[in-house]
Amino acid sequence: MEPLQVTKNERWADLPTRIVSAMVILPVSLACAWMGGEVFLIFLTVVSLFCSYEWCRISGLGISVKTTMILWFGILLSFLIFQHEYRALAAAAVIVATLLVFLGNLKRGRGNATLAAMGVPYMVVAFITCLALRDSEGGIYHLAWL
Repeated sequence: MEPLQVTKNERWADLPTRIVSAMVILPVSLACAWMGGEVFLIFLTVVSLFCSYEWCRISGLGISVKTTMILWFGILLSFLIFQHEYRALAAAAVIVATLLVFLGNLKRGRGNATLAAMGVPYMVVAFITCLALRDSEGGIYHLAWL
């Protein structure tokens, strides 16, 4: 896979868009974190869908709806299982989703199947950490440090 060549002007071309999106996302994410509970879980679920889509693009798969859905389903399933404290079952969901993404993309021979598969555990750890921090005593303050 060839490294992406970006010129100096292209690097900053989308900066205004990124600033505006950050100005919209920041208050929404802070409000959801402040409310906690199901609101925060729903927020993380929506964010994980966008992260799954972006992960497919980063790993060279382009816009792969099937892989995005498998990634997202694995993350969502592990969220729900983790919330009910079945840690081993959540880990199994992550492993199955990781294998499905890897084998599916290896078979098609496009993009980086290993990188695509690593998205599942990578995102699950990040999002479950956010859930666990928010649900702990003083959780909003712990989450704010992130």
